[in-house]
Amino acid sequence: FVSSESEYNRTELSASATLRMSLSGKAAIVTGAAQGLGKAFSEVMLQNGAKVALTDYSSDHGLKTLAEFQTKYGENKVMFMKCDVTSKEEMAETFQTVKERFGGLDIVINNAGVGFEMGDLWEKTVDVNLKGTIRGTILGIEHMRRDNGGHGGVIVTFLQWQESIPIHVDQSMEQLKVLSSCTLKLGRKIQSYLLMESVSMFLHHR
Repeated sequence: FVSSESEYNRTELSASATLRMSLSGKAAIVTGAAQGLGKAFSEVMLQNGAKVALTDYSSDHGLKTLAEFQTKYGENKVMFMKCDVTSKEEMAETFQTVKERFGGLDIVINNAGVGFEMGDLWEKTVDVNLKGTIRGTILGIEHMRRDNGGHGGVIVTFLQWQESIPIHVDQSMEQLKVLSSCTLKLGRKIQSYLLMESVSMFLHHR
């Protein structure tokens, strides 16, 4: 309970300092980072001293965001790689390149996602939202696990909820079950978070 405005401000400053300390020098990968929430996640981490690899399917938007962030935070703090999360090869290459460029990997944010598609396009939704997220989680675990040269880290997954399409929620629940299984079996040294309605918890309380 905060009893005064000054105490509230002190609390905010303390939280900000803690966040900066926890992110300073950390290396992160964010999928779907060219726009929207992915871009916002990336900028908050850059503001607090992290090095961030922006990945996105769109080169145009990705390079535009890269230029913006390099101007604000420095060329050595941020990089961009065009990456299709449905491609096993592209994802593996991206993670390896980022690890080599930044000297390690500490944070993975699975943000890439598409809206539910009807008809023949439903497979794209599964490939991006389900398979792409699982692929990012497994690669994150492989690169951050201590018995493979890593030193632990954090994996954050943002689920694409659309209440107007119930079947999409069902798909997201299947995603939740599979990710939970992956975390239990492989992620003993990795913290794994699932972001749903609130996207501020990781940014302000991690």
